[in-house]
Amino acid sequence: MTAPSPPQGRASLAPGQGTIATIGWSLAARLHLAATTIAVTLLVTDWGYSYGQAGMVLAGLTVGQGIAGPVNGRLVDRWPQHVALGFTVVAYSGGLVALSLLPGPLRATAPALALLVGLANPPVTQTGRKILARLAHGRELERLYRLDATGQELIFVIAPPLVALVGAASGGRAAVWTLAGLALGGGLGFAVRLRRLAAGSDRTSPTDDDADGTGRHRPAALLAVVAAMGCVMVAITAVDLALLAWARDRGSLALAGWFAATWAVGSLVGGAVSTLAPGRLASGPVRRLFWFASGLVILLPALLVGEGRGAAGPVLVCLALAIGGTAIAPALAVLYHAVVRASIPRRRGEAFGWFATGVTVGAGVGAPLTGAVYDLGGVRPALVVAVAAGYAAVLLMLPVRHGGQTAPDDGVPVDAVPGGPSTASS
Repeated sequence: MTAPSPPQGRASLAPGQGTIATIGWSLAARLHLAATTIAVTLLVTDWGYSYGQAGMVLAGLTVGQGIAGPVNGRLVDRWPQHVALGFTVVAYSGGLVALSLLPGPLRATAPALALLVGLANPPVTQTGRKILARLAHGRELERLYRLDATGQELIFVIAPPLVALVGAASGGRAAVWTLAGLALGGGLGFAVRLRRLAAGSDRTSPTDDDADGTGRHRPAALLAVVAAMGCVMVAITAVDLALLAWARDRGSLALAGWFAATWAVGSLVGGAVSTLAPGRLASGPVRRLFWFASGLVILLPALLVGEGRGAAGPVLVCLALAIGGTAIAPALAVLYHAVVRASIPRRRGEAFGWFATGVTVGAGVGAPLTGAVYDLGGVRPALVVAVAAGYAAVLLMLPVRHGGQTAPDDGVPVDAVPGGPSTASS
């Protein structure tokens, strides 16, 4: 079957038109992603299977999602965006329902079915971040990405408790149906929003690349950004897992919830402040990632001073998380913008797809690595993994910055460069 051919020429989309509504629908379409682990785990354990078997099903889903990142991102580049999104959303939601309805004799095939469901993972993150690059340029675009990253934190506040509540009340199957409903409702709503914006046709001409400020696709720079995002996810996963294990070993698992909430609030505050800050306070990937990694460092003295001091230890850790967390949303936002600077419009969906794969791989590497280090040496060595991964992300972005991609922290006002974002090539 041949993909529908979008009309030639640039889509008529006025910068800034409907921006908040677009970001809102983009976030709504991502709600299901934050609750996948909870819903699938509840379903498989309700079957009478072990947590290890639940992990196998989740692994199949994760591998499928990792493969789907660039593949479905390319679909967004080649098909009208609302059509590509609608098609994958329906397939993914239907796949989740099919997984939940597996009869007993066929449940051994759940990992394979989960892999197929993951392959249909809707490209909502790729589409959402790609469309923002058509709504704004330069510092205004980075500000939108900071708003997007801040909203991402709200997803983790809303979706997991909702799905967990449904699962506790009605079982794992109902939790998966809720997950499928979130994916379907949010995804179709976002597709309708894109259709109304006349953003479905995204085939571009060479002049679009010039207007976007990027003369050519830069695979090496994009690879560095994807690898840096993978390192950031290793760091985030390491902190989450290390503090969860530390809280459990202290006999107070509820502390892990306080740690996660404090970190999320810190990120919300940092994202809100950086979004509202004057443009002169903006900074590029190297500086943002440096502050992110440095925010992880302060966890080490907090643990060193607080360990063995009763309630004072968790309080110090929460304080360190609140302070360090303020760098998370700005760091993520500047990496989103780096993807834009390293790609051309007609390949941007694929670029953000590879970025999503970097997220998946980073989380997949971070969990077992941190677990092994924690088993060997405890919480502080596990947090050293997070710090090392954070600074590795900084090092990975140094060639991108020095390769000619002038970032806002280099002293050059991005909006002053002809064509919007930096036009310098590597």
